[in-house]
Amino acid sequence: MKTSSKTPTQAQILDRMMSELKQYGQLSGRQTVKPVCDLKTAKKVILEAVKAQAAREGFSFELTPQLKKLLPELAAYFTGNKCSLNLRKGIFLWGPCGSGKTFLMRSMQLALNTLRNQSRSFKMVSVPRVYNELFERDRVYLSNHYADHRCFDDLGFHTTAIKNWGNQINPIEMILTHRYTNFVSRNTITHITSNLPLKQVGKSTALDQILDERIISRLQEMMNFVLVTGKDFRSE
Repeated sequence: MKTSSKTPTQAQILDRMMSELKQYGQLSGRQTVKPVCDLKTAKKVILEAVKAQAAREGFSFELTPQLKKLLPELAAYFTGNKCSLNLRKGIFLWGPCGSGKTFLMRSMQLALNTLRNQSRSFKMVSVPRVYNELFERDRVYLSNHYADHRCFDDLGFHTTAIKNWGNQINPIEMILTHRYTNFVSRNTITHITSNLPLKQVGKSTALDQILDERIISRLQEMMNFVLVTGKDFRSE
């Protein structure tokens, strides 16, 4: 005796597709970012972290007009509170040499450790050090930088291809390519500091002149771009 199989209706097909897409979104880590604390607390912790980091690095902290504007945004972003920055993207902090980009990211790292915020915490990685260490290690070493939230400090200092065991490779482009894949599939966050803008401004050197155009395009998708200006922190 034959059993009749019913053909799914259009509504049933649509429901199944929507369910699969929803599951994909959950697996890829694209859930809503939840605040780790209220904004008032976040601002206090960030300000104290900046002061503590300044003391550790040996200079007196001054709350400049630019920092008064920038710190509340960074406080909201790094604690998952609503702000003008996209919480699912990383921070591309760029500006003149000595303007405090690395200092600010170290301060954010300290604040997140204080708040025990594992979901937004990140590791600082020196781009020049990645190049220097690659001379002594196999290229498999680069895979250490593909996952987890990380801040790549001083992008642009080294960007050229190098020889590793006879092969010509560009370490930072390989890292960013893999991190883009993880950004799309797992919402892995990449932060960057650089003295150079992503694209040419006037006659200045820019990253789009020294990095592959595919990397530039992916960075545009992965990043919030924040300009840092002001006095040279290192001049004190």
